[in-house]
Amino acid sequence: LEKKIPEDQHLLRERIQKDVELINSAIKVVHRISSELRPGVLDYLGFTSAVEWQVKEFARRTGIECDITIDKKTTQLDKDSAIALFRILQETLNNIGRHAEASKITVSVADTGNIRTLTVTDNGKGIKDEHISDYHSYGILGMKERAESIGGDIHLKGIPGKGTTVTVSVPIIKSMSARTGE
Repeated sequence: LEKKIPEDQHLLRERIQKDVELINSAIKVVHRISSELRPGVLDYLGFTSAVEWQVKEFARRTGIECDITIDKKTTQLDKDSAIALFRILQETLNNIGRHAEASKITVSVADTGNIRTLTVTDNGKGIKDEHISDYHSYGILGMKERAESIGGDIHLKGIPGKGTTVTVSVPIIKSMSARTGE
């Protein structure tokens, strides 16, 4: 379209360029949202690689320093548990970015017996107890519901001026492919 517009139509050419920029921006947003909802890395490389990718992406986007510790002996989670735990991580990071005023976070994943524990700690202002139990805190309610839906639990603890720790513990239920070695 831009090539068909006469050279002397500067205003129309400028409008087309702005529209193309807007379309390209919308495409980038859709790609980002879809990858955050269900990144391919979760399907192809597993939960721990998806955690690493998500935390690094968060650090790149926010400038918040991030440390990641993943137990080398983690087992593969079943699909539902992996998705739920990953979405809890996303919501936790989203809350940190929006509310915590943190400069650093630590994320750890470890298996103890048949329990997978995801812990996210920030050095921000610390969530208040009333926000943890507020029924208008939809993100936290969603995190609790996701944890419960896979038989897990979640604990949030804020210390004013020191930060917040989110700990999610879920049972490890091996998927059929993990059990059969496929």
